Amino acid sequence: MNRNDPCRSSRNRKPGRLLLAAVLVPMMLIATSGTSCEGILPGTTLIVTAPTIDNDDVVLGDANAALIIFQYTNFECSACGLFARDEFAQIKTQYIDTGKVRWVFRYARLASQTDQAEKAFEAALCAADQNLFLEFHDETFANTNDLSDAALRTYADNVGVNLNEYDECIDGDTKLAKMNADADGLLDIAEAADPDISLQSPVYIIGDELTYGFKTADTLSEIIDRKLEE
Repeated sequence: MNRNDPCRSSRNRKPGRLLLAAVLVPMMLIATSGTSCEGILPGTTLIVTAPTIDNDDVVLGDANAALIIFQYTNFECSACGLFARDEFAQIKTQYIDTGKVRWVFRYARLASQTDQAEKAFEAALCAADQNLFLEFHDETFANTNDLSDAALRTYADNVGVNLNEYDECIDGDTKLAKMNADADGLLDIAEAADPDISLQSPVYIIGDELTYGFKTADTLSEIIDRKLEE
């Protein structure tokens, strides 16, 4: 296992625990610079204990939706960016906007990420405080070549975030505990189901089934439709 793989994720400085692993996506699937991650075979899932929505989660969709999906993502994961740019809109239109699915965004920590990966998701959560998470998410995934503090602030400004409130949020470091809980909680869930699993980002928990790595909207739809019929 390559411990320098940019798509692997780990607990925060805690050795000896499950790590998110990755393999290379075929070159024709790579839409941006950097290494992409490819997941388990289409439709393959692992049964897990489903997480519950926290008060500080970023959630899209009807509170009465029949199915909850948790996506664990990272702005330095190119497979996450590929999904965000090319696939998520179809899922949103087909399932979230129609009231069938609630979609929860959570943070995945990559083992070899830079400090700016954490800063970018922190910035996204600060945008979420102003109900602009998705707008910031889309703007940032469209510009992952620059995740500097100045660039993140510009992306926030571009989507209408109040910069005074944004600066206070960033300076206060109030989102880091939530992010650590997201990342460590994911590994707890996966570890409990299969101690030998090697996860790849992004990770999706669809009801009580976990799948991971790059997935097209059509591949995810197969799992979602099956869960909605249960």
